[in-house]
Amino acid sequence: MPRTNDVYALPSGSAITNGDTSDASDLNTPFNDLESDANAARPIVAGGTGATTASGARTALGLAIGSDVQAYDADTAKLDVGQTWSALQTLSSIAVYSNSDTALGNVKLGRSSTQHIDLHGGSGGNFLTSVSDSGNSKNMVIRVTDGVDTADFGLARDGTFTATKIGATEFTGAINFGSQAMTNVDINSGAIDGTTIGASSAAAGSFTTIAASGDIDGAGRVQAKAGSESLPSFTFLGDADTGFFSFAGGSIGVTCNNTRRVEFDTAGIKPASGNTYDLGANAAADRWRYIYLNNSPNVSSDQRLKEDIRDLSDAERRVAIAAKGLLKTYRMIDGDGRRKFGVIAQELAAAFESEGLDPLKYSVIQIDSDGMYSVAYEELTAFILAAL
Repeated sequence: MPRTNDVYALPSGSAITNGDTSDASDLNTPFNDLESDANAARPIVAGGTGATTASGARTALGLAIGSDVQAYDADTAKLDVGQTWSALQTLSSIAVYSNSDTALGNVKLGRSSTQHIDLHGGSGGNFLTSVSDSGNSKNMVIRVTDGVDTADFGLARDGTFTATKIGATEFTGAINFGSQAMTNVDINSGAIDGTTIGASSAAAGSFTTIAASGDIDGAGRVQAKAGSESLPSFTFLGDADTGFFSFAGGSIGVTCNNTRRVEFDTAGIKPASGNTYDLGANAAADRWRYIYLNNSPNVSSDQRLKEDIRDLSDAERRVAIAAKGLLKTYRMIDGDGRRKFGVIAQELAAAFESEGLDPLKYSVIQIDSDGMYSVAYEELTAFILAAL
């Protein structure tokens, strides 16, 4: 009899009880039914496939080829041959390894053999390269964009690096370091053609910055803004208040500690402020050795610059007479070996003291900061003239 919900049951009347009279049909009917069920497709609940063909069995079991499972193919059964996908593939991760220490793992991403990116990794390092549309232009191109600004970087096989943006500077066209001039570039270290930038050795660590306000002309001259007394054009590391600047068309000023000290112009060299600065200092180690002149020094002597004017006292005249007798000849210990004429400063001081005068109240004699005595000879000459 037919199965009910794929469950078999004997035909009605097949059961025999004690005392019943049977004939052949009582046995043949259930046996025939069993034979028919055994030759029919066995349902899945009874351990069968629910079909009489292989195709029907796969469909009944949810294994239909092309819809439930992929048909066998020699290429898809192996991972060491090229695969072709007709739709987008989403991979959560990719790992490509090689069991050889020298061989490279390789992943290619792109649209063709000349338009792809190669990702390589090996014992010699990690590399990222790409091939352009033409296959022979830029070997590596990186594009970064936030939806508003876009920056491209390219490295060609000849070593040329191109970029559309470096730092905060944007370029309307790619900047080519091999052929185009660069501006707003701060070079902090390194060398150009083997020559260290800004220092005698690479370890010195002092390097030069050429700002946008400066320039290097065709003759190799460094040009800067004129600057000012408080902001000189050429300064020094750690001392920005000391340096040089240009003013008044053709004049150069020297600034020390934010104050102009010396000026150079077409008339000569002069102090920035009259009667303020010294040439040398009152110590033996700070004196010039020789001053070579075509004319005698010009010393201010205007009456309007003087006060407390009087004639020499008798005591001062006696010191002048004594000073004339103090003239000697000698050679300087650190001099050129030639004999000189002059006085011994200590003897001149003693002559003043012998008359009850303080020698240090007169500018003809001075004790320097290092304890050495010095004499103003132009004043001594005028002083001695009083004794004649």
